[in-house]
Amino acid sequence: MYVQFYQTRKMYAQLPMKAVSVLPDEGFPPRPAYISDQLPAFMIECKPKPAPGTRWGHRVMVRCTCGRDIPFGRMNQHWGTHS
Repeated sequence: MYVQFYQTRKMYAQLPMKAVSVLPDEGFPPRPAYISDQLPAFMIECKPKPAPGTRWGHRVMVRCTCGRDIPFGRMNQHWGTHS
């Protein structure tokens, strides 16, 4: 089944944000959020902002139905591998 996942701005509207596109520096624990109109809510979490000089990685993670934590921006690729 092909799934159309939300663009970042639509998913971010469900999350506690400092502004329209600014994630909280401290991150936030897992909470339910929708990432598609075709799927139920997934648990989403935000990792804390890394210390200055530290390598950045993905901060917004989705707990997939397979049990893995997947970066939100990679869910479209990941979903196609197991559904």
